[in-house]
Amino acid sequence: MALVLLGEGRAWYGDELLPGAEALTRIGEEPTQLGCKEGLSLTNGTHSVTAIAVLAAHDAGVAAATADIAASLSVQALKGTVRAYDARLHERKRHPEQAAVAESLRRLTESSALSAEFLDHRLQDGLALRAVPQMHGGAKRTLAQAREVIVEELHSVGDNPVIHPEGEDGVALMGANCDSTYVGIQADSMVNAITVLAKVSERRTDRMVNSNFSELPAFLTPRPGLNSGYMIAQYTAAALTMELRGMAMPASADNVTTSANQEDTVSNAYLAALKAYRAARKLGYVVAIEVMCAVQALDLLAPLSPSPAAEALRVRIRETVPTVCEDRVFHADMEHITHLVRSGELLRVAEDVVGPLGR
Repeated sequence: MALVLLGEGRAWYGDELLPGAEALTRIGEEPTQLGCKEGLSLTNGTHSVTAIAVLAAHDAGVAAATADIAASLSVQALKGTVRAYDARLHERKRHPEQAAVAESLRRLTESSALSAEFLDHRLQDGLALRAVPQMHGGAKRTLAQAREVIVEELHSVGDNPVIHPEGEDGVALMGANCDSTYVGIQADSMVNAITVLAKVSERRTDRMVNSNFSELPAFLTPRPGLNSGYMIAQYTAAALTMELRGMAMPASADNVTTSANQEDTVSNAYLAALKAYRAARKLGYVVAIEVMCAVQALDLLAPLSPSPAAEALRVRIRETVPTVCEDRVFHADMEHITHLVRSGELLRVAEDVVGPLGR
């Protein structure tokens, strides 16, 4: 991109790949004449690291909040007991994110006929339902810390050298503000938190498609045996979760020396940030698959009704994704619901009913 601004390199104009200068001419522009420090600004990887990390943090935050919503649907669909979200229980832990997730789940399941009917259906549920406040809360703490560090970086100067004209010396200070270790470590931590959210979401999905746990028709299809239902959807969530586990190896711990050993240690933060961005997108799919299965399960549990928030979400999803009666290609369904996750639409629908939810 920097080369094209200078009239060099190559760029696409329509269907033509042109030399940079010609591409600029086609759009009525001239090559840029760079001023002091502008060349460094265009090529310095520090800014790319921070920019990608900003996008990753935003997407991960939306997906994490939507994961709470997905869990609230699943606990109703799986006849789980909401006693696990009792405020008195979570007062015994000093983690505010845990208490906030529990509160969100109470609000999202409030006035649910399903939750009332099955309040004591089991003494306790599996951890994928019972430990949602603890697991989601722990992941959210990490994501919040990452956002805090990334905001600090946004308000920082990442140049080397730093030109300091004030004072008597007018010095160019050589240092290492260009290092992105702060953001790299946080990006790696985001991938870990994202993977935790994905692994517990996938387990809830598995419980819903498994008739031994769900007490619903196998793979959530009204005619199992003749139809595979959401069997392969769970495969997809499982595959994405395994990909995320592979991505959770920290990039910032790795090192390859460059620049004739002048840069003998490098942050590797670009890879860390890029992994976080890609991981957040994968989490969007995993959460969307859980929502897709949970809404189908709620349809199968009629006439018992879910909470008002769950019903609003079910109605919104059914605008584009119809109830499954016979097998069909589910790709478009997954894409529709994933868009609702990533765009924040599912959050908006839920918050229209219960008010703002914790991020």
